[in-house]
Amino acid sequence: MDGIVQELYVNLPWGSLLAAVAGANNVGLANLRRICASTALMRVTVALDPQRDATAIQRLQLPVFSLEHIDANLSAIYRDAGFELVERNVWTGAQRGELQTSWAKRLSVNTKREVVSLTARAV
Repeated sequence: MDGIVQELYVNLPWGSLLAAVAGANNVGLANLRRICASTALMRVTVALDPQRDATAIQRLQLPVFSLEHIDANLSAIYRDAGFELVERNVWTGAQRGELQTSWAKRLSVNTKREVVSLTARAV
């Protein structure tokens, strides 16, 4: 499966996949890059509530997933894994409904759960 994915969506990850895209698991992120073709796009959407998800955040040793974290830390981590960050943003209330999954609809009601997305290009 090396190099076959043209566009990869990681929507609302949990566990080791969340750790990989949040920068706490470099091996996991490198494995995501391995399956991507040259110049493939990876689109990541993460939604965490610091209080409700505190146990998972601590267990996975996750940093706060925010624009500040992306700018200060993830750019270099993604670059080391073979990705270039091309876009990042925090979703507004209206954007929360864009993910057409039952889980996303349930999450959209919790305003404490910040939804952050990023797009990275394989280099």
